[in-house]
Amino acid sequence: MTTRLEERAKKLEASLRQTKARISKEKRQERNGQLVSIGILFEQNFSKMTPDEKAKWKTRTDLLDARNKSRVLAAFERMPQAEISPEAVVVTGTGTAGQG
Repeated sequence: MTTRLEERAKKLEASLRQTKARISKEKRQERNGQLVSIGILFEQNFSKMTPDEKAKWKTRTDLLDARNKSRVLAAFERMPQAEISPEAVVVTGTGTAGQG
């Protein structure tokens, strides 16, 4: 038989776990948003780089683990298409493609 105090302690522990999970989720969402923003910034700048500068960035993928390296290389393959794709302007959200 559990006492009221033990029941209250269990409820508080459950509430604490939920609160920690919510905070963790919020932090993860914020970090993901930051990573997306950095990716957009890099993609916009990558399209303006010289072929030599692009090649330097591609060699830097050796610092990554296999999973991330694969993702980055796939992104590099996709990026030249984004330079001419009208959809790319919508994806970046700047609405200033081709200006200044």
